[in-house]
Amino acid sequence: MKTKTSHSNVKALAVVIGLIAASIFIACIVLHTNPFILADSIIDFAIHHYFLMGFISLIITLFCLKVYYTIDDKLETAYISKQSTGITRIAKRTKKTQLLRELLSFKVYNSKSKLIDKTKINHLKFAKEDVLKTEIDVSNRSAELYRAMKLGNSEKHKVKIFFKDRYSNKHVETTIWNLDPKHVTLKGGITIPVSSILKIEF
Repeated sequence: MKTKTSHSNVKALAVVIGLIAASIFIACIVLHTNPFILADSIIDFAIHHYFLMGFISLIITLFCLKVYYTIDDKLETAYISKQSTGITRIAKRTKKTQLLRELLSFKVYNSKSKLIDKTKINHLKFAKEDVLKTEIDVSNRSAELYRAMKLGNSEKHKVKIFFKDRYSNKHVETTIWNLDPKHVTLKGGITIPVSSILKIEF
């Protein structure tokens, strides 16, 4: 509402200034229609002021017309640019919030999970439902598991796997040897259900 009001005010001001300048220009033309008088006005310094005023008024009139016809486009461009900047800021804030959330989640997992020897994993019981509730988290988990498997196969790189059995959160530090849609295979043929994995820490 404020933007539309400001548009109207600027356009109204441009119209008023343009009309005043056009009126002055027309008055000067009417007063100097005779070529001889126009020549005399150039010679006569006092009358020359009217000619100069008419010329300046014409310039102002043309300028106001240009402002009148281009003000909407310029204001719309500025508005779109401002909106884009706002969206960019929102995206940055969202990214920062996500990073903070991930950092906090790591701290929560570390503080609440218990380190377990991987040889005991096969004796644990896991729930059938997925421990992650959103599609984004599930997708991120799949990407992290695939990356961890590549690092484990190529560089024997160990990762921390945070998971949940039926009773509590646990974690193990190991390399991932193989991965399929339902299970993660560790060294020695030990498996963890993918649906029970909370997070991977590299």
